[in-house]
Amino acid sequence: MTEAALRQSKDKLSKLRHALHRVDEDNFGICKRCSKAIPIMRVVLMPQSPYCVNCAQ
Repeated sequence: MTEAALRQSKDKLSKLRHALHRVDEDNFGICKRCSKAIPIMRVVLMPQSPYCVNCAQ
């Protein structure tokens, strides 16, 4: 169980690092699937997510 939690944490850290590198790009905060703006609260809570709520489902 702790191995799974560690794996999830490492995966999230990797995604956050990737988001940190993308934050200055013009398309940061734009959904990769539908090309609409991702709501700011989603970006704040999940900066690693490249998709809006609708496209992430």
